[in-house]
Amino acid sequence: MQETKLKIDDDLVEYLNTKQDAEKIVNDIIRNMKANEEESLKKDAVKADEHSCEVQGSEKDLKPNDMSPKKALLFMILFTVGMILLVSMVKSCSNTKPVENNSSEFSWSDTDSVATVPEETPVKKTVENKISWDFQFETDKMMSSKNVWASILSDNSIDLDPPYHSANAKITVRYMKKFGGYDAIISITDGQIYGNEYSNNNYILARFDGGKPIKYWFNEPSDGSSESVFIRRTSDFIAHCKKAKDIKIEIPLFESGRPVFEFHVDEPLKWRTE
Repeated sequence: MQETKLKIDDDLVEYLNTKQDAEKIVNDIIRNMKANEEESLKKDAVKADEHSCEVQGSEKDLKPNDMSPKKALLFMILFTVGMILLVSMVKSCSNTKPVENNSSEFSWSDTDSVATVPEETPVKKTVENKISWDFQFETDKMMSSKNVWASILSDNSIDLDPPYHSANAKITVRYMKKFGGYDAIISITDGQIYGNEYSNNNYILARFDGGKPIKYWFNEPSDGSSESVFIRRTSDFIAHCKKAKDIKIEIPLFESGRPVFEFHVDEPLKWRTE
């Protein structure tokens, strides 16, 4: 047996000296400690083995499922069968003839959702409305003649001070046999045309299409009204109206200066008697 030098504390030496079997006591203590250590090592080994098995089991669970390809194949087969059945049902429905309903008054078109118009009903064609001179006619029984008025209203209007409101201008070419024939009249729908020979401002300026402005002197009506005036050179004014589509008239108005009124027609004046 190999001797081992150990250093024991003094108090323990004194304790062992009091015992007859000191060596046995020391050997038993060491042997018990050894046995405890060996038992502890065995328990640690068992726990390590159990942990390894758990890890392996968990890793096994993480592996791909061997049944997933089979399930995928089964799903594809079921999906294909379902699509075949769906297509068959659609074809069956499309081949079914619709039930005719003879009680309806209207027949419905395959491509439209509105009722079709019966063939015997004529469809009216819309005609584009042209801007032209407005004609009015009246029979003069005393003169056995026909009175004719041709007029156009200005495209623009102007705002007047109270008590007046917004005003348009109007050009009228009139034929009345009892008054000597043709007249050219300028009028406004509201306000007063202001001009007299004493102030030398009883005139209008007229521009036909792109021509130069022309001065036309005017006379006041015999009844003294201020809403209209008569152009003196009637024939010249009417001749220009028969050629122009755009007319501009500058008119002197009471306390409103000389505003310009614009007229447009798609066709120049074409005189009519009916």
